[in-house]
Amino acid sequence: MRPSNYSAFHRTFMPQAYATDIDFVEWRSGRGIVALISVTGEMIDEAHMESCKKFIWERTEIEREILCTLAKSAGVPVYYVLHTSDMKTFHVYTLLDSNWRTTYERMDADMYRRFVEAL
Repeated sequence: MRPSNYSAFHRTFMPQAYATDIDFVEWRSGRGIVALISVTGEMIDEAHMESCKKFIWERTEIEREILCTLAKSAGVPVYYVLHTSDMKTFHVYTLLDSNWRTTYERMDADMYRRFVEAL
């Protein structure tokens, strides 16, 4: 993924300055923010998804820490979602669970749609 103009510009700031985008803030009319969701996709298939997880967890450590801090402050759940590029398979991690790295819910597209709609 190519960085945005803003991301490239921000990288010229002091080394201690870090910025990350928040993928999705799930909002419901009358309820406000109901969840934070970070999404990483473009995996060819589920085997590719499994082989990428180690690298995804390494490169997203600070992003996940920021998301968890925001979710705790807002009192909402936070999820990290991996999916195949065809949007048929989703692995949904609940980041505030202590064993989040080893426990995820595997969903197909319909299950994932229902999961998000139920938030």
